[in-house]
Amino acid sequence: HFPALPPPLFRFRHDPNAHVNAAMCALWDSLVPDTRAALDAHFEPIARATIASLTDALWRARESAALCVSELLQGRRWAELQPHAPVLLTRTMRLLDDIKASVREA
Repeated sequence: HFPALPPPLFRFRHDPNAHVNAAMCALWDSLVPDTRAALDAHFEPIARATIASLTDALWRARESAALCVSELLQGRRWAELQPHAPVLLTRTMRLLDDIKASVREA
């Protein structure tokens, strides 16, 4: 069941609710000894889930996904990002016009 955990757990690590954020960070730290290695190993499912959440109906999901993008993309090669680039660019640009100010700022 662990392969299904990284995408939602990674997003909830960036949740705007401080209590949810702290709980998910603690859970992540207890399950994942090396964050970078986990992101490398599960990049595709995490990227797909994060990109899908950028247009979620819930503002908390959009905000946390926007915060996830910056951590997820750091140090990636173009070959990894290229398949996701068009939809990622479109959806992140859409966030700049979000109704919720905290989502726009994220």
